Amino acid sequence: MRRVSRAAGGPVPPMARCAARLLALTVLLLATGLSRSAAGYVRYETGLGAPYAWFQSRVRIEGYPQDLENMTREQMRGAMQAAVAAWDRRAPGLGGCSYLELDFSVADASRALDATVTAAVTANDQRNVVVMRTDVWGCDPTSGAQATPCYDPNALALTTLTTLKKTGEILDADIEINGVDDVWGDLTVVSIPHGQDVQNALTHEMGHFIGLDHPCYLGQAPDPLPLDDTGAPTVNCRDAPASVRAATMFPSSTPGDLGLRTLSPDDFAAVCDIYALGRDPHDYSLPANPAGCACRAAADPGTRRGAGSRRAPYPGRQQRQDDAAGAPSLGLSVALVLVARSRRRRGHPVGPTTEDGMTAQ
Repeated sequence: MRRVSRAAGGPVPPMARCAARLLALTVLLLATGLSRSAAGYVRYETGLGAPYAWFQSRVRIEGYPQDLENMTREQMRGAMQAAVAAWDRRAPGLGGCSYLELDFSVADASRALDATVTAAVTANDQRNVVVMRTDVWGCDPTSGAQATPCYDPNALALTTLTTLKKTGEILDADIEINGVDDVWGDLTVVSIPHGQDVQNALTHEMGHFIGLDHPCYLGQAPDPLPLDDTGAPTVNCRDAPASVRAATMFPSSTPGDLGLRTLSPDDFAAVCDIYALGRDPHDYSLPANPAGCACRAAADPGTRRGAGSRRAPYPGRQQRQDDAAGAPSLGLSVALVLVARSRRRRGHPVGPTTEDGMTAQ
């Protein structure tokens, strides 16, 4: 687009200014139309029908990278940072359409976190964390017994969101990577038989982190069917068009997959629509912890959950509800899951899980 310049220092004619504005608007509409030529995106909703979203301009995320057999701590830090950056307003592919700023940092020693205790990782503590679980996968050992059930071993990664039920405001989000049942690395650097790429899975999980659901479902159809942003009902993933299969939010992944690292037009459209620059709340503070919040688990069949860079079908979701009188009602989305497809070492394909998230194929 060319800028309308002044002639010999004189004022810009009104018609020239109008023409420039009309041209800018036309270019914007064309760009928007091109970005929205794909199938559509799906948002998580609370049991009351409120779509999930952060109500602040800047969200802080703490990473807990570590050394693995096939990956150094520094490589994992880089993978975490790149996955976060893919959805940030400064990402080149977004073209400045979004206000959402995602600030990633490595947690310092004073912010120690016991990654062996699920409750410590997924607590509604306004600490948004990314953790590789290498000791236990969703189980909290207590005196030799499991205080909580284990996560599905087919889940590559899982995101837990705490929201306000009435508004859908996300208050806390935590991402866990399954380092117990899967072998991880940076697959652009090292070849791992049946291995999974950390950045690939985390980029998918970050979509859940900002409130996105899967664009299709695995296994049995949920009731009711979630709708995408165009109002169309989601379809079974095996019948999904190429644009849905290309989305970072597609719910399953094969070993060696790197395709989820790069956002699709649908993924870009979601960020640009939900966190559009013109709606910037200019609130750079962290959300306040509701006073006197004592949370308990309760069934909420109307809410969906998801996990991982590509997830499985979503049954019901659990929610945390505040017991304090007058305190806001909270919803807990457990297991926004990415599932692994065709785990050959187990000798059978992965079927639907009871948690939403990324599955390996």
